[in-house]
Amino acid sequence: MESQVRPKIQCPRHGASDYSLVCRHLRLESGLSYYACKDTPHAPAQAWCALCDEVLCAEQGWTERACGVADWQIICAECCSASLARHTFLAWSVGTDEPQ
Repeated sequence: MESQVRPKIQCPRHGASDYSLVCRHLRLESGLSYYACKDTPHAPAQAWCALCDEVLCAEQGWTERACGVADWQIICAECCSASLARHTFLAWSVGTDEPQ
């Protein structure tokens, strides 16, 4: 069985890089609280702010509305780490393809 390799993105600052998904609030603002999922073989690392988490919980999942509020941004893993350093980590979230 072939292992799946996720594509890289071309970051103007860091070159060819693994990518992460973050909500627009975490990318554009500072001082927010956030939740995150670690990367897995099937999905990149993801992070979203407490506001997005409220909508996620109200919608009972990442519905079209919840994704619209998050307005997911694709950024390189290093830029993601720098962005998240401006915020406060709350908790890890377990993705659907991770062991519970």
